[in-house]
Amino acid sequence: MYKDGIDNLIDTLAKWRWMSGINTYNQDDNEVARELVLLSKFVIKNYPQITIEEIDLAIDLSLTDKLDVDVRTFNSFSPMYVSRILNGYIEHRRKLYNDIYSRKVRVDEITEMEKKPTPKEQMDSTIDLIRHFYDKFKKDGFIDDVFNILYNYFRRTKKINPSKEVIDEAIKYGKIKSEEHINSYFADVLIKERPNKKQMENRYARNYCVCKFFENLNLEEFISKIEISEFE
Repeated sequence: MYKDGIDNLIDTLAKWRWMSGINTYNQDDNEVARELVLLSKFVIKNYPQITIEEIDLAIDLSLTDKLDVDVRTFNSFSPMYVSRILNGYIEHRRKLYNDIYSRKVRVDEITEMEKKPTPKEQMDSTIDLIRHFYDKFKKDGFIDDVFNILYNYFRRTKKINPSKEVIDEAIKYGKIKSEEHINSYFADVLIKERPNKKQMENRYARNYCVCKFFENLNLEEFISKIEISEFE
């Protein structure tokens, strides 16, 4: 990684040594030079993945106390000190990359969620939902389509047109089921935020209409008549 040779690395380490405030009064120039050569070999051997530019950045981060390590030199510019700072820089870089990657993933997820599905995708998901709730109805005798997706689709496409008798039954069913639900889940007097009873009645009533529709439905024949134009 040190394509410009060991000299540039030695110059960088010398600058680092000086900026760290190492006292050189008890060392002559030859001793300092030998120390820097040994340190450069240590860095090349143990940190070949780090460029000189990154070492410069590690120096700045350590001197501004932005690495999560002990940056004190104790007046010793040793391999132990250098490795402590470079290891701290590598960890700092890893966290930074992970943070950037996590942000990118979140942005991608939001973008994907905001992307409007194609008419074909909408049709396929609706068919899957019809099959799911039809199976639930056949098994349990009722469905719990919380957002009334099926009812809204059936009404929008004029596939369902409940009679007055069914509507009256649905309204009665909605009142009973909403009361049961509220008494079961919100009986505690300490719970102040209770659901909107009218909205819940409507939800159960609409699901009742769907169940009545399912009673005499030939599922496969019905699905075969669903057209993509309904979702365009």
